[in-house]
Amino acid sequence: MVSFDLAFFNILTAISMEFDILTEDARNLKNLLKSEIFDQLQKIIDRQNRLFEIALRLEDSFTFSNLYYFLMASIIICLFAFIVSTSNDITQVILMGSMCVSTIYQLYLQCSYGQLLTDASGGFMDGIYDCGWEDFEDSKLRKMMILILMRTRKPASVTYMKFGHLTKQQFTNAIWRAYSYFTLCQQIYSKV
Repeated sequence: MVSFDLAFFNILTAISMEFDILTEDARNLKNLLKSEIFDQLQKIIDRQNRLFEIALRLEDSFTFSNLYYFLMASIIICLFAFIVSTSNDITQVILMGSMCVSTIYQLYLQCSYGQLLTDASGGFMDGIYDCGWEDFEDSKLRKMMILILMRTRKPASVTYMKFGHLTKQQFTNAIWRAYSYFTLCQQIYSKV
């Protein structure tokens, strides 16, 4: 499972870095000569399309496993925390406590790397907007820039079976959900 996650994280990091490079290339369009802008813009569009395609393929490859882990993580965290809170055996407390922390950390990493991709691809829109496209004299170039801006309104992201995006907000939601389950288990346990 660790190698699976590492591959996922490495690919997300590489795509995010490519979006960051693309953002800087877009910002630097204003420093080019008028004759060079069109060629550079065409290269940026091609790279952008490839990056979105790679991100989509990555999502297709990992979406089911992301859903499974995301749904199970709240339950696993809840159960480990419940065992830690009710156990008198120090060995079990240490074992279950460390498993709970590692599950939280793994979930955080997934959501953090998903957020990294979303932020990097969203930053590309800022790079395009900051390149001075509104000052371009050629109307064809301005139209191309507007099309790119429209395309980048929806940043690349990784979802879990289209139910939600892997973001830090979803990590917070999963932790709150685990805490809700945990308090429910404690209430039921205290009545027994």
